[in-house]
Amino acid sequence: MLGVYVSQDLSWGTHIEHVYDKANKRLHALGLLKRASVCVNDLVRILFSTLIRSEIGHGSLVWSSLPDYLSNHIESIQKRALKVILGAN
Repeated sequence: MLGVYVSQDLSWGTHIEHVYDKANKRLHALGLLKRASVCVNDLVRILFSTLIRSEIGHGSLVWSSLPDYLSNHIESIQKRALKVILGAN
């Protein structure tokens, strides 16, 4: 098992949903660390890269023709993570 989900019609929807759900769960950990007053630089350099980006990037080498709606779905989790880290509205 490579950890990449492909549906019967060879679309990426199933895999993107799995990645999104997993990364979304990790946002909770990121929020807890933010509330524990972990330095913003540490959150960005280490935690965002290891907790969120590593999950989102899994299988990305073969996403050359990912539809915009799926790409935007992945992008939304990154934006939410940055909002947690930076406290932006």
